[in-house]
Parts: sequence; C-alpha cells; structure tokens
Amino acid sequence: MKLSLKINQLRARFYAFGIDLFAIALIQKALIISYLGFVNAYLFSLSDSAQFMLKSNIRSVELPLMLLSFWSYFFISIYATSGKTLGKMVMGLEVYSPSDEGAPCIWQSITRATVSTVSYLLILPMSFPLFNTERKSLADMISQTVVLHFSDSKEKYHRPVESSEDQKLSA
Repeated sequence: MKLSLKINQLRARFYAFGIDLFAIALIQKALIISYLGFVNAYLFSLSDSAQFMLKSNIRSVELPLMLLSFWSYFFISIYATSGKTLGKMVMGLEVYSPSDEGAPCIWQSITRATVSTVSYLLILPMSFPLFNTERKSLADMISQTVVLHFSDSKEKYHRPVESSEDQKLSA
C-alpha cells in the first residue's frame, strides 16, 4: 500500500474514533439525564436530602458509566453492524476478520471491545497504529482483525484454500 494511502487510512481511523467518542458522550449524557429524570419522577417520596444525595453523587458513577457505555458501544456496533461503528460508517471503514473471511465473530467483538476500553484508559488507542508496519491497533492484533476501507481488497487477507489433492499429498 502506498504511503499516502496508509496516511489517509490512519487519518480516517482517527476521525472515525473521534466520531465514536462523540456518540459515546451523547449516550452517556442521555443515560445521566434519564437517571436524573427517574429520581425526580419515581423517587419523589424520598426526603429532599436523600434526593439531593442521589443527584449530587452522580459523579461517583460517571467513570463506570462511561466505561460501560464505551465497551457496549464498541461491542454492539462491531458485532451487530458487521464490523462498522458509526464513525467507521461515516469514514468508509470496517472491521474485517480474515479468519472468518467477513465480519468479526462474537468473541472477536468482545475481545476488541475489551482491549479498546482498556487501551482507551491507558491512552493507547490512537498511538499503536503509528508504530507498526501493518498499521494495526492493539485491539486489531489481539482480536486478529483488520480495519479496512470499503474499497480495499480483502483477498490478501484470505487463507489459501487447499484442494483435495493438496490435502491428500500433505497427509
């Protein structure tokens, strides 16, 4: 692949990740607003101090809620949409599984979401593709997937199919 194509794909991955982070932030804010609405609508019989405590301690659940939102977003997006998050759809990218010759399986999606979440906490997601020749993130390497542009050929990632004669000779 030419250097300019690799740089364009990295740029597309960077922008896709930014779009995904924006979508995750919107989801998280919607969950917080829903929680506050629930407290107001259904827990009105609690004392004012108890309601205030439930509302003011929202900061203590923000990080776990963000991590859950992040993991769920990536898992559901990759698994349910055949390897495309909202950001990847907008930027023309998809996650491809060479071993399955298609969209990632459920275990690859779980692995990818988990590694992406952990690497996000450690601030690694965008730096990893810069330092390896295949331009793979840590999540790509561990889940054995690749991120491709829709126009990229998937043929180079397919495993060679042995004919029945080749199988007999190797046996």
